[in-house]
Formats: sequence, C-alpha cells, structure tokens
Amino acid sequence: MMSSKKQILDTLIDKYERSKAYKEGASYPRRIMIKLYDNGRSDLRSYNIENTEAKESFNKAIEELKKDEIVDFEWLKYESGNIISRVWLLPEKVNNAYIIAGRQPKLDKVEAIVNYIREISSNVKHKWIEEFFNDTCTIIEKKRSITVALPDNDELARDVLYAIRQIDSIDENEVLERVFSVRCFGDSKRFEKYIKKRVVTIIRKNYIDDPDNELSDEEVLRKVGIIKAPEVVEFCGNLTVCFNTGKVDYSPLKFGATINSFDIRNCNLIIGENITRVLFIENKANYLDYILNHKGSDDLVILHGGFYSPVKGLFFEKLFSVCNKSSVRFYHWGDIDLGGFKIFSRLKKNIIPDLIPYNMGIVDLENNRNFLVNIDDKYANKMLLLLKQPVLKECYDTIKYIALNKVKLEQEAFIREDV
Repeated sequence: MMSSKKQILDTLIDKYERSKAYKEGASYPRRIMIKLYDNGRSDLRSYNIENTEAKESFNKAIEELKKDEIVDFEWLKYESGNIISRVWLLPEKVNNAYIIAGRQPKLDKVEAIVNYIREISSNVKHKWIEEFFNDTCTIIEKKRSITVALPDNDELARDVLYAIRQIDSIDENEVLERVFSVRCFGDSKRFEKYIKKRVVTIIRKNYIDDPDNELSDEEVLRKVGIIKAPEVVEFCGNLTVCFNTGKVDYSPLKFGATINSFDIRNCNLIIGENITRVLFIENKANYLDYILNHKGSDDLVILHGGFYSPVKGLFFEKLFSVCNKSSVRFYHWGDIDLGGFKIFSRLKKNIIPDLIPYNMGIVDLENNRNFLVNIDDKYANKMLLLLKQPVLKECYDTIKYIALNKVKLEQEAFIREDV
C-alpha cells in the first residue's frame, strides 16, 4: 500500500516542484493535478485499469490520502468506485505530502546548498571561482532550484563545489589528478568517476571560455593545475638551468631537451649570449622538424603545445623575465585557425606583450593553398569575434582573410618531409 501512496505523492510533488507556484514562492500554489485515466492517457503508467489488483491498490491509497486531507480526487464519469480520473494535491498540505513520501522538501535542499556555497566561498583567491560561487547562489535563490551546472544529487553537488573550492589552492603547484581526488574525497578515483565531467564543464564556461569544447578535458584541467601525469617542458638551444642541486648547460643537445614540471618552480634560467630569437611552436611535429632542419644557432626553440598549464606558464614567465632587458625577440608559430590565434592571444596577453606571429600570415595561407581546410559560416563568425581583441591587432588581416575565404591551415602543412 505504501508503494502506491509513494508513487502518487512522488508524481504530484515532482509536478509541484516544476510549477510556477513553487518557483515564485506562492503561499498557496495553483491546483497541482495529475490525470490517472483520461481517454486512455495517464500521467501515471502504473495506474492500469486492465490490472484490477494494481488499480484497486492505487484507488485505496488515494482514498486514504484523501481521508488524511493530503489529496482530493474525482471518479471517471459513470465509473464511480471503479476508475479514478484525476487526483490533485491540497496546497496547504504540501509539507505533509513530503513527509509521507519520505522526501526532503526541494526548498530545504536549495537552502542547504546555498548555505554550503557561502560557507566554502570565504577567502577565495581566484576571481573566476568567487564569481562562479556568487552567480550560482544568485541563480539557485532566484529559481529556487539547483542550477544545471550541479548534479541534482545533494552529495555529488557538494563534491563538485568542494572540488572547485580546492582548485583555488593549487596556484602554480601542479597536482596529479588522483592525488587531488584523495585530498578532496579520500578516494583516488572518485573525482574521475563522478566529479570530473561537471568540474570540467564549470571551468570551460567560467574560466577559459571554451563552450564549444575545443580543448580536451585533460587540457582544461591542466589550465587549473590538475594533471594526469607530470608535464615536461621541451626546448632546444643555448639555455642553462640552475636547479637547487646544480647547474645544467643544455646547449650541446642539438635534438632538444626536457625539464620535468616539478623542477620548474625552483629553477633559474640563463640564456646564451648568442640567442636573438625565442620561437614558441605549437605542434610537436613542427617543433621536431624545425630543430632538425631549420634551427639557427641564435634560436631558442620552445615547444608550446596547446593552452599552457600554470607551471608551463611559470617557465615562460621566467624565460621572458631573463630576456626582457635584452635584444631577444619573441615569436609564436601555431595553426592558422581559431585555436591557434587563441593560443597566441593568451601567451601575448598574459606573459609576452611584444610577442610576434611567425608563419601565421596571409602569404602563408596562399603559399600552402593545397593544404587549406574549409570552414563553415559558424566557424567564420567565431573568427570574426577575434577582431574584438586588441592583442591580436597585427593578425586582423589574416583573421579577416580566413573568415572571408572560409579556410584555415594546420601547422603541419609546412612540413614537406617526414621528421
């Protein structure tokens, strides 16, 4: 009997929680009604008039709920005592319905989440996290419902929020994904299994503006310092690195060198006196091709990769600081497309204000016309939005060319032979 009661009340409560009356906080909501049988249609599939036992179980449950003044109902015309047509929730007894159904009132869950966000959001250092918490509270309070950014499950919602709060303490200190999970939840796999997707979506929307999922989940997390495995910085040229344990001259390594991300924070860089150009290269294949076939003795070549992580950004900052007072010029070579210009823009805006595009002009598109890739109108319109970024001023003509001709070029097109 209780099962039938719960099904009826759950269905009514679900409809109440979706109603305008609930969302606007009306004292007495408009009638919350479900149809049990109406010309063969029903809001409750379990109410089967062909199954006498099931039908009578629901009828008895509804009659008892009416006796307790929780609901009211009406019989189908000419079927009194046999088939119930409609049942509705009595507005003044909504709280009683929650109790009998064994459910926590939605408004209580909403208020609990808002209080939790306010509790964990004090002393947040990162502006985007602070704004996310504030905006989430505002939306939840306005709609009296958990925002779609969070799971409906209360425990998972709290875990997502807590993970975002813990990201605030990472800074430039990278942390392995499973270590982060243990720190947050005492379980090395909980983050990956249940929390990661939600957290990545929040970071995309609120921090890196990647609503079209141009970055992989790993790239998104790397931008806030959560990594699958220790990252390495790859470079080739006359560079000496001073570690706590000693000094290493990398200039003899003509095929390039790497530094583990955990060594970067406490190291100092010494650039060779002969270096006149630092060239960042986005893609690995082009980096290898360049250092094998094109690199000059006065070049220091850095593999940029995709959107850099905090620790890689720290390496870039140290490199720029060392060269800032010298005549060294900084260049960046990436894909001639939306992602390539976004990467260039981020590096220039955040670290190297005098960064110069390399092999990313109209002439490069035309010289590689056999390798151009067509783009659609949606992509072209996104390219035009880049014209709102002053930091890309020297790239405006190329951006307009891409949007007008609806083409783009991947960096690998410049490689004429296998590396």
